[in-house]
Amino acid sequence: MKVAVEAIEGCKRRLAVEAPVDVVKQEWERAYGRVQKQARLPGFRKGHVPRSLVKVHFSDDVRREVAEHLIPDVYRQALSEAKLDPVNEPDLQEVRLEEGAPLSFVAVVEVKPAIALAEYKGVEVEHAPTPVTADDLSTALDHMREQQAQFHAVERPAASGDLVVVDYTLIIDGHDPSSQTSYEFRSARATSCPRSTTPWSACARARSVRSHCASPTTIGAKTCAAAAGTRR
Repeated sequence: MKVAVEAIEGCKRRLAVEAPVDVVKQEWERAYGRVQKQARLPGFRKGHVPRSLVKVHFSDDVRREVAEHLIPDVYRQALSEAKLDPVNEPDLQEVRLEEGAPLSFVAVVEVKPAIALAEYKGVEVEHAPTPVTADDLSTALDHMREQQAQFHAVERPAASGDLVVVDYTLIIDGHDPSSQTSYEFRSARATSCPRSTTPWSACARARSVRSHCASPTTIGAKTCAAAAGTRR
């Protein structure tokens, strides 16, 4: 097999590949066998169509079989001979595949760039530790408490910091209604109805109530509630 490699630009390489005619003939014979087993023509049972008629009526199928099996195999062998490890699929060009003739094609691929390391040994780096303040410690502890919080349902209006769970239907003139169930948000972080600028206090009368809040023993004295309904 002939393989020629050319660097064309940056990390791109152009492989010109040619497989000998005997390799092509062997694959063509195998392809005839595979297609013949599946061939159907009036007057013949499946798999019993003569080779001469397969060549006439199924030549495109045979050629496609050869291409699907032979080109990938030859391409892998070419990469091995050229010692290339491409990072993308090949761009195949100028493919010449005919029965009784050598297979040839061009594959354009990209390879990893060659990186030359500068001198890095002996480089000195000054370590400047950042002091931890009481505020930093308090913020970290609050964050950990928030992560481990447990939520419990309560019966009262929602307050800042509560986890609110709502079912809603949004109706806009000229549009189909849009509904969602179990929509969750922290009341301190969302002050309006979903997909709307209307405040929660202006949403319609509650239709269902389902909420949870952090246990006072876990994250401090907090209570929570939820309001849900239909906005018109």
